[in-house]
Amino acid sequence: SEKPILANFGNQIGLTSAKIPEIISAEDKLIIPLNFQSLDNIIDDMVIFVHIFNIDKSFDPDNVTLISQWDGWPLQGQFQTSAWKTGEQLGFNITIPIPEDSPKGNYLVHLGWYKTETQVRLPIASTTYETRDSVLELGSFKLLK
Repeated sequence: SEKPILANFGNQIGLTSAKIPEIISAEDKLIIPLNFQSLDNIIDDMVIFVHIFNIDKSFDPDNVTLISQWDGWPLQGQFQTSAWKTGEQLGFNITIPIPEDSPKGNYLVHLGWYKTETQVRLPIASTTYETRDSVLELGSFKLLK
């Protein structure tokens, strides 16, 4: 059955679910289960990226500190987007390392897609999430360790 699209990336990829833990206590990584649906027969290979920012020092979006990032193809390249057919659904987890010296506090998680060849980010339309500069504000978590 079709799930509602929470965010539309360039009329090509739809986000249907994402779960960020509210609290990370001891782990040195953030694991995000994601589900996507192909909105078209995609011809380009896309890379998904996730950025983690510490937002305690500043709520000014231009002055947050990037502590970790992850870029990659879905399923380590086993299921590249150029193979996706319209309506196809794919779920996978992304694991982003959190550096050991990261301070306790509040962190923001951003997500997006870009074309492998051009590095151009897909524009995003979403009524569920805030978006900015072709990046989706996926949510936040608290680091307690």
